[in-house]
Amino acid sequence: MPLTEFHPDSSTPWDRRRALHLLRRTGFGGGPAEVAQLLALTPAQAVDLIVDRCLATPSFPKPYWSDIPRPPAGSTQDVLNAYTSARQGYMAEFRRDLTGTILRNGLHGRLTLFWHSHFATEVFDYGYMPQYAWRYIVAIQNHLAGDFHQLVYHVGLTSAMLIYLNGNQNRSGAPNENFARELLELHTLGEGNGYTQHDIAELARAFTGFTTNDQTLKVAFDTKRHDNWYKTIFGVWDMYNYTSAIDHLFRQRPREIARYICRKLHGHFVHPDAPDAVVEALADVFLANGFRIAPVLRALFKSRHFFAETHIGALVKSPTQLFGSLMTTVAKADIYTVTDYQTILNGSVEAGFDILDPPDVSGWPGYRAWLDTSRLPVRWARTEAFMERFRTNIMQFARAMPNPNDPYALAGDLAEYLLPVAVTPEDRQAYGQTLLAGTPAYEWSINASGAANRIVGYFNHLARLPEFQLT
Repeated sequence: MPLTEFHPDSSTPWDRRRALHLLRRTGFGGGPAEVAQLLALTPAQAVDLIVDRCLATPSFPKPYWSDIPRPPAGSTQDVLNAYTSARQGYMAEFRRDLTGTILRNGLHGRLTLFWHSHFATEVFDYGYMPQYAWRYIVAIQNHLAGDFHQLVYHVGLTSAMLIYLNGNQNRSGAPNENFARELLELHTLGEGNGYTQHDIAELARAFTGFTTNDQTLKVAFDTKRHDNWYKTIFGVWDMYNYTSAIDHLFRQRPREIARYICRKLHGHFVHPDAPDAVVEALADVFLANGFRIAPVLRALFKSRHFFAETHIGALVKSPTQLFGSLMTTVAKADIYTVTDYQTILNGSVEAGFDILDPPDVSGWPGYRAWLDTSRLPVRWARTEAFMERFRTNIMQFARAMPNPNDPYALAGDLAEYLLPVAVTPEDRQAYGQTLLAGTPAYEWSINASGAANRIVGYFNHLARLPEFQLT
């Protein structure tokens, strides 16, 4: 069976390596305390704990600036300039704080990033309005592990999406097809899968009538702009509107939607090459649970397929995963300051991930696209800066290892936390020699003078290995 539940055995034990694999793929890694918590449970119980925490995590709270409108037409230039300056400050604050909440919240944060890329909008296209960005993120977070049907429905009615894909310009007599096309091609079915150009044109007519307003910050429906006549969508003639057309899409193409979304979830959390049998099994779970996302995640994460050796260390870390994994591995996320989150955000932007501003309507391509000759040196430099910034935390982390005064055991244990690949006895010997840097093993002590420099140097060595870029 493609989704046989993982039950540990001698060849695939439930050990620190697989607990870290689960933590890395469902969040941003973890330290000794998080690993110990999972190993005290069965793998299935560990998955339930992670998914349940995600479901219990609240959406981003309402910011104090969320209802501040754009100045009305006719405002003086001084008023407009003051608003622009304030708005830019609000946006910078939101991007930084959103980065922090994503990194602190494990699977909830990972799903926020996943759906943000899936339902991509570019912040500059909707006027660099943090008020709209917050509403868009909340629409995602309110449903990110819940009902996918509702997720599609609510994200499509955010000002960010309406402006980005010209839904606010879509009116009777002059339909704009952008949102209808991306709804099918990118959000629900996949390119060329189960729809025609005629379906796109008729859906566009069904979606007419919505407007956005920078003063009220609300989406409104104008009946005068709506095409209130019959349309033929997927071969069925009816007087569709936004709600009934999306309902019709899910009724007419359930299996196609389920396959497409499950394949994308597999690509994000396991590997882009998803076996058809696994996709079909996940789609069965998706459909049996009324398009609810959490049951699909539970089935996937509990499977032997997820824990297979070929999938451990088989993905490339995104910039946020790269820097976030360091944060969650060597220190508690709640010790970080807004300055630290800003530093991580800046590094992520430099390495190719600018939150709220994907490269295009398809979102971030991810996987191997995260690595190229210009981005890899940035990842190295930012990682080394991180190591220096958190020297104290790195030493505390090293002291928490089982045998910190054995240089070979310590080097191997630290490598297991930082690298997703298997650490062999031969590796431990070689890593120990790197840590010692020519010092005799009998002279090593975690409390010796110079130990901190050696450990930080060893971390930097591991961070330069190709395996460090993987998850």
